[in-house]
Amino acid sequence: MSTRDGSSSAIGGSQSTAIVRWLRRLLLVVVLLPLLWLVIVNTLLWTGAVSAIVSGQRERSSIKLEHGWAWCVWPTVVHVDDLHLTIDGPRFQLDLTVGSGVADIELHELFSRRFETTSIRGVGVTGSYSAKRPHGAEESSYEGFHRIEGMPPPVLEAEPRPVPEREDAWAFELHGLDAELTALQVNAIKATMQARVRGDLDVLVAYNFALPNLEIELEQGTIERMGETIAEELAGSVSAQIAPYNPEETQGRGALRHLSLDTTLGAKLTGLDVLSSFAKELPVELSGGAGVVSCDLTIRDGAVLPGSSASYETSELRAGRSVEDVSFAVKTALHVRAEVGEGDGERTPLRLEANARDIESRVGTSKEAWLSAEKLTASASFARADLVEGVGPLRSASADLPAFNVHDLGAINGITSGLWIRGGRLAGNAAAKTGERPKTISFDFAVDIDDLSLQSGENSLRTDGYLRSDGALVRGKKGTTLSLEPLRLKLRDLQLKTEKGESSPEWLEVERAEVKYAVDTSRLSVELRGQLAELRSLLAHLRPGEDIFQRLPKTGLGTKTLDFAMSLTKTPGSFELKVSRLSGGPIDAVAAIATAGGETRIAVHLKRIGIGIVSAGNGSRTIKLAVGSDWFDDKTSWVEGLGR
Repeated sequence: MSTRDGSSSAIGGSQSTAIVRWLRRLLLVVVLLPLLWLVIVNTLLWTGAVSAIVSGQRERSSIKLEHGWAWCVWPTVVHVDDLHLTIDGPRFQLDLTVGSGVADIELHELFSRRFETTSIRGVGVTGSYSAKRPHGAEESSYEGFHRIEGMPPPVLEAEPRPVPEREDAWAFELHGLDAELTALQVNAIKATMQARVRGDLDVLVAYNFALPNLEIELEQGTIERMGETIAEELAGSVSAQIAPYNPEETQGRGALRHLSLDTTLGAKLTGLDVLSSFAKELPVELSGGAGVVSCDLTIRDGAVLPGSSASYETSELRAGRSVEDVSFAVKTALHVRAEVGEGDGERTPLRLEANARDIESRVGTSKEAWLSAEKLTASASFARADLVEGVGPLRSASADLPAFNVHDLGAINGITSGLWIRGGRLAGNAAAKTGERPKTISFDFAVDIDDLSLQSGENSLRTDGYLRSDGALVRGKKGTTLSLEPLRLKLRDLQLKTEKGESSPEWLEVERAEVKYAVDTSRLSVELRGQLAELRSLLAHLRPGEDIFQRLPKTGLGTKTLDFAMSLTKTPGSFELKVSRLSGGPIDAVAAIATAGGETRIAVHLKRIGIGIVSAGNGSRTIKLAVGSDWFDDKTSWVEGLGR
């Protein structure tokens, strides 16, 4: 028994020893494998092998990764200093630097073209993004875009590179991002800031792009372009998401359909001078404009939601423009606000409001304002506020200029060919608005005229008076037409001087006028009714060839105030005038005049005494007695047929 018992104990002890040895070896492996992995990872980091794995020419892009001292003290946690990543993509170039960072990353996934983190923290992060310039596009439009050192010029290739197979495409999944952002440049705009960025990013090159969430807390920032500061004291918050989409299939503004955004931002603009330098399509050159801008936006799938608003206010904005040889400059205090309201269905109406005050306009180098106004209010309402489809269509618009003064009309000489404005002052008010049909703009204005003086060659005119009118600008199937119905004009102390002499002070009052101007065809139609005094002195200025009318003053018939009604039609190369009433005292007459191709036809009917006068372009004249309305109707058709 003892022998058997001793054998059993020996066998049991041998088995226990084997188990202990196995456990020791297992423990050694458990301890050594992580240590071995740390040695391998650190060796890869220290020797630059990780950079070599990531860097290289891919099917769609060129990637270069560089970093300073990097180390790993836990199998998946990598510490890195001075990381620098550049990507030359098919449509963009990207430059990213990280002063120092820590990432929980599966390094072995790099061999499978996959870069994935479960957490990543960075300090001193800067980024730069530049869209590539298409072939044939003007370089000036891309002036100031960041050029990444070591990268080729940012120009689109003539033939895009082929899309890689899905399994060969690089995947970037950055989760748990928490970084301190110090600088960001997008194309020509650079922002220097103190900001905290948190979020996730999922990218499968050429197949998928998604930003599940992005949070930015901006404490202080400055925006500049090409070294010129645009805005300071930029602060606020941004919360954004970009739903997954294929960047190869959806490009340009279509990608904005996947954007959702909540942001509240504010900044102080240093001025708008820089805006004119890169927005060449602006109709005016802007300067000044220092002020405050703010926005509170909510966007879902590219649509701006109700409650979103933005505003801009400045105490002095200047805008300049040149017309012919005359340069104009306007200075004003301005407040602009845009607000999105509740809409029907998916559409959200956008309303814009602008209030300008203390308006002054100067011409040329003059230090004195030639035009001033206390204020101008304007508004516009659009049916839709959408990042993809844009703003529109226009629902309504209005503008109101309650009081303005033109101090010296002579300041704008140079924009009218052959006509010299020697002086004159205007004061009045004006308003305009669209109705239910935005293609129609209705307006009204009232202007008082003081000491208006005009000169053309040796001829001159001086007068006082007023002008009142309602009107409309209509865009229809037949073109755009300007209508003034009615128009009221009264000219006091009308003095006319020509080579034939100088008239005594006269006045003209237009009780009612209708003016229509077809913008597309330059056809002008005018109908007038009113009174004209001292016709005799005015007719004395007609050309010598029109002696039919020069004889009228000698008869004593032109000394009374005359009522008149007439219509005028002017097109390029032709002119028609029809006087349907000219009466007062002994005068009761009608007339028709037409000019076309250098030829003139005239027909006059003195109704009270039954005399008809006809003048043709060849110089012939005919005077008939005892003629009636039928005769004048026939001659009117003959006059209006000129050039047809």
